[in-house]
Formats: sequence, structure tokens, C-alpha cells
Amino acid sequence: MTGQGLLAVVFVVLVLAGCGGHSGPRLTVGPSTSLVDQPVSIEVSGVRPGTLVRLSVDEDGWVGSAVFRADRHGTVSPGRQPSLRGTYIGLARMGLFWSMTAGSGFGPYFGGTVNVTAAAGGRVLGRATLTRLGKAQGVTARPLSVRGAGFLGRYYRPAPGADRRVPVLLIGGSEGGLSLTGEAALLASHGYPALDVAYFGAYGLPRNLQRIPLEYFVRAARWLGGRPGVDRRRLVVYGVSRGTEAALLLAQHFPNLFAGAVVLSPASHANPAFVPGDLGPHGAAWTVGGRPIVPGSPIAFRSIRADVFSTAGLEDNLFLSYTALLDIESKLRHLPHRRVVATVYQHAGHFVDTAIPYLPFDDAYYNEALGVTETLGGTSAGEAKARADEWPRILRFVGSTRAGV
Repeated sequence: MTGQGLLAVVFVVLVLAGCGGHSGPRLTVGPSTSLVDQPVSIEVSGVRPGTLVRLSVDEDGWVGSAVFRADRHGTVSPGRQPSLRGTYIGLARMGLFWSMTAGSGFGPYFGGTVNVTAAAGGRVLGRATLTRLGKAQGVTARPLSVRGAGFLGRYYRPAPGADRRVPVLLIGGSEGGLSLTGEAALLASHGYPALDVAYFGAYGLPRNLQRIPLEYFVRAARWLGGRPGVDRRRLVVYGVSRGTEAALLLAQHFPNLFAGAVVLSPASHANPAFVPGDLGPHGAAWTVGGRPIVPGSPIAFRSIRADVFSTAGLEDNLFLSYTALLDIESKLRHLPHRRVVATVYQHAGHFVDTAIPYLPFDDAYYNEALGVTETLGGTSAGEAKARADEWPRILRFVGSTRAGV
């Protein structure tokens, strides 16, 4: 970030000033500009000890709010004091952000202006603003079409640099379309060229997750590996939910192409095709060499040479991703030349596959196949804790991926 991003923004309103000698309440926030995956600090000082102070954040109508009791020094900070009531309860530095309730825009996901307000006794103590960025300055996005590139995707290139960098190919789940652009933009912001690729449910692609050729992803991976400044020997495939099947199958069938695999809320076998509104059966979801991969077929982990990073939520209500994770870890850990990082998070559900931290959480999911709304498990606090741990570890894993063996 630039030097501007390291500056705190301070607004002072001289109300509720305590006893003599106090300069009055002060609201301090910082850094003033940051990526959406970075934590920020909010602090109120100069109020009477024991004062109940309400802090609120508002971004595009998404609102988080909590009440705190000032400590004996007359200060309030969500990182040091628990929320007593509001959109979240307990100690959480970024609770005001991940507990936001729905608004009309998409600011929390792609960045925007956050208005911060501190109030006590019905009076405003201070106001400040933060700027949250969905991608860093210098990161560029390039759309790619089936007609032009042979696949549908969006490529995020990091700001120019001298080093050859680890490229990441991202594959979404059963929602279809380009669903991991937020992750791709942030990966590029941290220096990793990233390509989010759609494989069904978008223009020029199959309508359903049905008989998708693995070679389609190989074409995208080779395109990515050929970009300037990219170290193709360290290419990582990153899959979520149903996309983890594709990621692991690619690592199995094309072991010389992929040096690492990130699989979040994973499966350890090939599931059937997915056709919204129709339970089927509809045959294979994937093909290789023109032949269907039989539903229920386990991943041949012995053929995988890539390092593997995997996470799952213990309370996943969509499918038993944590048992799949344990299966993956048990079969890979004793094989030579493999690095396996596997973590199951308590109080988290299927949405640990949305690894970006500090985003609002809603576990409701409309199941188009069944025509019902389901909950995908976990609690807001549990998901937030999982993502705050998970995302930095993903970045470290990608950066430390070894050249293919």
C-alpha cells in the first residue's frame, strides 16, 4: 500500500468531554486505505470511564453496529473490548465488518467507502471514513472469451515487478459462471497472477455442470502459464466446493502441469452431474480424453505430485467436506514429495470455501435442485474466525509452492 494507506484518519468532536484536562472524545481509524482482506483499527478515546459507546460502520447500506463500555482509561477498541450488544457479541477486532447486515450494494465484497460513527448518550462523538479496496493499485483485469481464448475467464495481473510469480487458476463450484473474481483480484494484489475461469452457466459454455472436459481447464492453465512474469513450473489450481473435484482430478491426470492445489470444502471423489431443478440422474460431471469419469470414482491420490492445501467446516450442512478432507489428508501424507496442509474448523460450515476474511456472512443457500432454502452450517463468529486464519495461510501456501517434481 502507499504511504497514504498508512495514515490514520482522525475526527474530533468536543462532546461528553469528561473532567477538566480532557481534550474531548476522539475517534481514530486506520489505515485510511486498505484491501478488504486486511484488518483495520477503530478506537475512541477521551470519554469518561464506563461510558457506553456505540460504534457503527456503514458501507453501501451494509451496516454493522455494536455497544462497548469504555475502560478505566476512557477508551474503546473492538480489538481489546467485547461488544455487549449489536450485530455481534463478544471480542472480535473486525466484528463490525463481518457482522454487517445486508444492504443494497456490493461494497463489502469489492471495496468502497466505509463511514464510521461513534456515539454515546444519543450524541455523536466523532465520524471518520475508511476506504476498502477489492484490488490493489496497479492490478489489471482482462476478460477472456471462449471465442478468443478457448475458455471464459477473467485474468488479474499483479502490478509490474521483476520476480517470476506463482500463477493461480481458480475454479468455482455449482453456482456456475465467474464466481471467484474477488479471490482472484486479491491474489493478484498480493503478487500472484490469477485466472478465474467459468466452465458452465455462462455465455458460450454448457448450461449445466455436466460432462465438462478436464482439457478445458488445461487450456486455461497453459494460457496462464504462458503469461509474462509467470513461473509456470509453480502453477497452483484453486478449487472450491464442486470445483475441488476438478482441481484434484486435474492434479491426478495432469501431474506435470500443477505444482500445488488449494481445495476448500472439498470432495474426495467425483460426484454426478448437477442440473438445477432436476435431481437426475444425469451421468458424469467430468470427462477426460472424451471418456466420462464415473460418478463415485475416488480420486487417485497416488498420481498427484502437487502440494495440497485443504480446509473444511465441521458443521458443513451441504455435504461432508470435513470427512473428504480427512480422506485426502490420510491418503497423501505418507506419499513422497507431497506437502499436505489440512485444517477442519469448528463452528464453521460450507462457506469456509469463501476464504476472504471480514466479509458479511449468511449461511442461507437456495438449493435449485430441490427448490428449497438450506443453511450451509456454521455461525457468523465461527466462519469469521476460520476465514481470518485460512486466508493468510492460503497466501503463504501459494507463495511457498515448490516447482513441480
